[in-house]
Amino acid sequence: MHVPEGWKQTHLSDIAFINPKKSSKPLDGLVSFVPMDAVSETARLERTETKKYEDVEKGFTSFIDGDVLVAKITPCFENGKGALVYNLKNGIGFGSTEFHVLRAKQNSSAEFIYYITTNDEFRIRGEMNMQGSAGQKRVSTDYLRVYKLNTPPLPEQQKIAQILSTWDKAIAKLEALIAAKQKRKKALMQQLLTGNKRFAGFEGEWKEIRLGDLGKCIRGVSYKPDQILNSEEEGSIRLLRSTNIQNGNLNDKELVIIPSSLVKKNQLLEHGDLVLCMANGSKALVGKSAPFRTNEKIYTVGAFCATFRPAKNSNKDFIKFLFESETYSRELKILLSGSSINNLKGSDVEAIKMFLPGDNKEQQKIASVLSAADTEIETHQNQLSALKEQKKGLMQQLLTGKNRVKLDS
Repeated sequence: MHVPEGWKQTHLSDIAFINPKKSSKPLDGLVSFVPMDAVSETARLERTETKKYEDVEKGFTSFIDGDVLVAKITPCFENGKGALVYNLKNGIGFGSTEFHVLRAKQNSSAEFIYYITTNDEFRIRGEMNMQGSAGQKRVSTDYLRVYKLNTPPLPEQQKIAQILSTWDKAIAKLEALIAAKQKRKKALMQQLLTGNKRFAGFEGEWKEIRLGDLGKCIRGVSYKPDQILNSEEEGSIRLLRSTNIQNGNLNDKELVIIPSSLVKKNQLLEHGDLVLCMANGSKALVGKSAPFRTNEKIYTVGAFCATFRPAKNSNKDFIKFLFESETYSRELKILLSGSSINNLKGSDVEAIKMFLPGDNKEQQKIASVLSAADTEIETHQNQLSALKEQKKGLMQQLLTGKNRVKLDS
């Protein structure tokens, strides 16, 4: 490991106390409590709860303002869960036993240590060194203690952390803007898709229909593990699963490749189709949808998904928003309530009743307004992805000393 001029090769335990002893009880006996779900996969503390010291002093992890939390258990560690904690009640916190705690030593920056723990290299090496059985693997205290890194003097640590913090603020600002735009779109959908708000020139009555009147559900493809191909080849087809549906869009992560002989012609995805999650371990994901847009590759969907194919005379853009509507979500909850089996049948989806304008022009007007909102949100999301990638590259440069910072005089 090359050591930049003026830096030292150290272990993480040289600059941070690993899992230090707990603090004594505060005068009013109140402390903050941080469960695992209170820290995000972007390593931020999103909320705290106030609890009595005696209720949490045993059986939980202790920390104080300025400490760095790192999730130790899979998959929380790999997903990036952790936080730099401040503004705790009386400066004291307790939390999940699945947290490691790092506390900056003298002449070390807590913020610098925090960015070390959010860096890809730290997480990848930690994943490779996890111990325990499948599903219960954890990052050990020893991994943290002997983790090697190059460490700059304190002023340079602080400057690096300051620069990365500026990027974090820009990212947080863009995330807040996206959240606001999504909230506005949701409110607009509630108004437009219920007829509570009409555009000028449209006065006709709305009609009740079944989703089956607008299209049909096509079952996904069943396959066996030994039928999966190792790579794409002539005659192979990309298969999408429920994990490829994310925030209303489709991604190409961890695709399954299968031979075309397993797929019927009507199971091949077409432009304007909706991919539906029909079964999942999480009830919250069942019924979620994402539109398929024409791609140079050939795709189909797996057995736990289905394709909703709009009829030729249906407005595909408008139908997409029906599947995002509050009415659709409410009907899904009714279908899935009282059942421990989290799955839908195509006939269940087709039977869902909804109201829509009888005038196709009004449908198109609604769809165009909501599509414009989608485009705006997607533009910001692309900006956010680019910003995160830029920050990731900058972290790699700054935390290794490949790119040196100028210190204020």
